[in-house]
Amino acid sequence: MIPADAATRIERLFPVLRELPAPLRESLYAQGALRTVRAGTTLFAPGNPCTGFPLVIEGTVRVGKTTPRGREILLYRVEPGKSCILSSGCLLRV
Repeated sequence: MIPADAATRIERLFPVLRELPAPLRESLYAQGALRTVRAGTTLFAPGNPCTGFPLVIEGTVRVGKTTPRGREILLYRVEPGKSCILSSGCLLRV
């Protein structure tokens, strides 16, 4: 469950959520969860199922790919209010 103060902050960063019908928005906040993760934590890995759409409200998430030799390539960063195209594609099965 997302507390009301966090929901307000989320809607400031993602104003499109304010346009959702109230019942849908309430359902989103009732089923959503806030997570705090330490720097360097892997949130998703290739082959993992898509379980939700992350909304970054604080900090930055680095999105990268690891080469067969183990070298990491930074693709882009997701900052508060921005979205991750890989998460979107995964959820939409593109």
